[in-house]
Amino acid sequence: MLSINMTFPADYAPETQKQKAFDFEKKLLSNSDVTDVILRMGSSAEDAQWGQTTKNNLASIFVVFKKGSDIDQYIKELKKEHKAFEPAELDYIKTSYSSSGGGNNLQFNVTATNETNLKEAATIVETKLKDMAALSKVKTNLEDSKKEWQIHVDQTKAEQLGLTPELAAQQVAFLMKKSPIGEISINNEKTTIIIEHKKENITKQEDILNTNILSSINGPIPLKDIATISEKKLQTEVFHKDGKETIQITAEASNEDLSKVSAEVNETIANLDLPSGAKVTIAGATESMQENFTDLFKIMGIAIGIVYLIMVITFGQARAPFAILFSLPLAAVGGILGLIISGTPVDVNSLIGALMLIGIVVTNAIVLIERVQQNREHGMETRDALLEAGSTRLRPIIMTAITTIVAMLPLLFGQSQAGSMVSKSLAVVVIGGLAVSTVLTLVVVPVMYELLDKIGRKRRSRRKISTSTETPDI
Repeated sequence: MLSINMTFPADYAPETQKQKAFDFEKKLLSNSDVTDVILRMGSSAEDAQWGQTTKNNLASIFVVFKKGSDIDQYIKELKKEHKAFEPAELDYIKTSYSSSGGGNNLQFNVTATNETNLKEAATIVETKLKDMAALSKVKTNLEDSKKEWQIHVDQTKAEQLGLTPELAAQQVAFLMKKSPIGEISINNEKTTIIIEHKKENITKQEDILNTNILSSINGPIPLKDIATISEKKLQTEVFHKDGKETIQITAEASNEDLSKVSAEVNETIANLDLPSGAKVTIAGATESMQENFTDLFKIMGIAIGIVYLIMVITFGQARAPFAILFSLPLAAVGGILGLIISGTPVDVNSLIGALMLIGIVVTNAIVLIERVQQNREHGMETRDALLEAGSTRLRPIIMTAITTIVAMLPLLFGQSQAGSMVSKSLAVVVIGGLAVSTVLTLVVVPVMYELLDKIGRKRRSRRKISTSTETPDI
């Protein structure tokens, strides 16, 4: 899948923005490899409620392709036709269904107790982020400004000519806007008559000052007789979060390892000397990634709890299931080593792989310990039961690990297509975690089982001694 950000100049007319965006959408759909195009402009009331507003001059476009499409070539072809969609800026981000949707775009919200500290803090953060090699296209919403001509009416001069500032403003507004002045009937159909000043005649301040307005004393007079004009830059959008004015800073991570870049950015921001009361919060892709990570960690915790509960019910005791759980840290070590060795970044798919490992690794340990329990029931000592189970269950455990690893190899060495539901990181975590845990499970889990068994026997012996001591002689 391809995510496209289409950014227009801040003073670009909304209707023209829509038309340009619709034209671009038609261009995207004209390609036979494209199956769906989703176009989104502006923000809804629900977005504002959850603090997820976007710029009004931004169109977000998501393009879904047929399987096997060459997205890189498609982007190259689109870039050749950029002139047709100027002055819009187009940014392309390859993404997938399982991603947060924000690609590598980072967003930071700066708040402060007053406007002076707010702008100072935003400048400090923006400057520091621009110095980071891993970030590009760093800018604030303060840059999205437009020029405005402000007309200042001299009240004394206006009154001398029988005008008030309000009447002068109304006449200027009438000349600058489309104004209905009546209706006529054409072929029995009513048509509204609209009067509009030619925009081509107003290109500079002098054109407005030379515009005539009506006064009750001198009739038509040029506006310059009673007014002056000044130019001022104004923000097109003002953001508020939790009732506080907020400056948004956006950037694009040039590195595909978004988690690594986010960690570097967080450390950089934490070490900044900001004005009193200033605060920086993270939004955008980083915030979505952190939320996804938090949710998956919660799910993994719940999964481990459920697995342990089921094993306790099945085995009828807590000792054997507790020993089995020691296989999970081994899988985590293997998964982390796999990511480090392969240089694969941590993402949502890698955590999904870790979630899969919980079931796979625990199953192997259960196969081993279940055999040990059977041997114990037949009167074997703990050490002998473990040795026999290890030799008997070695083949099925190894076979399970090998078949799972082989099944993951196509995903590991294949080329991931944008839009795929899985990625290389999932395979790396599963293969690494399973390889390490399979080897160490045959050592660590039996050791922990025997250790817990010895502790249990000692406790039972102490209870027997205590009971025999307290029993009175007859």
